[in-house]
Parts: sequence; C-alpha cells; structure tokens
Amino acid sequence: VAMWGPVIDTLLMCTLTGLVLMVTNVWQSGEENGVLLTTQAFQKALPGVGPYLLLAGVLCLSFSSMLGFSYYVVKCGCFLFGQKARLPVLGFYLFTIIVSSVTTMDVIINFLDIAFGLMAIPTILSSILLAPKVNQAAKEYFKKLNQSR
Repeated sequence: VAMWGPVIDTLLMCTLTGLVLMVTNVWQSGEENGVLLTTQAFQKALPGVGPYLLLAGVLCLSFSSMLGFSYYVVKCGCFLFGQKARLPVLGFYLFTIIVSSVTTMDVIINFLDIAFGLMAIPTILSSILLAPKVNQAAKEYFKKLNQSR
C-alpha cells in the first residue's frame, strides 16, 4: 500500500499538473506561481469544474498523506521510545499539524530544511561507526565466494 502513494502522487498527479500547466500556457504569464498558477491552469483547461477537481485531488492526497504519516510516526516513535510513547508521539504529531496550519510556508520550509540537515548527523555517525563491521562482513563474504568457485 505504501508504494502506491508515490506512484499516484508523483507519476499521476504531478505529471498531469505539469501537462495542464504546459498545455494551457499559463506558466508564461509570470503573474502567478504555486497554487494560484495551478488553479489558473485547471480553470483554463476545464472551465468551471477545473478548480474543484484540483481541490478534490489535493484534499484526497493531503488527507491520505496525513493518515499514512501518522502511522509511520507512531511506529517509529514506539520503536525509539517504547510502546508507552504511542499517545505522546501521536499527540506531538497532531500538534505539529495544528501549528503548521497557522504558520507561513517559509517558516515550515526552513524548519524542514534544518530537520533534514540534522537527520544527516546520525546517518553519518552510524555509517562511520559501522564501516569496519561492513568491511569485515564484505571480506568474509568474498572470501567464501572465492572458495566456493
């Protein structure tokens, strides 16, 4: 089920949105950008019903994304902090949704950039710490592989 999200979102919705933007030529006006540009393109491509179709698609994808991410957040929180952390982690997730709904997009994007940058720290540290073990396992694997030939 988790693999269908990127397929529907990336391959279907993003491709269709890009095609609508290109075919209607609203991207050349230079007046609007982002959601306003997309709404304008859908209005031009499908007069009357276009913006409502876009709204329905965005609502479905955003709602399903929030449900899916809540599952992942709870699973990761329980893995890191134990089963007792289930409700506090879910509460924190719901709190972030509320805060995000009243915060400007620039603040949210800056916060996410910082968070993704900080996620590199444990990844780099674990890669450095596990490199000798991976190297040893690779040597053993290739030694056994060469002996079996």
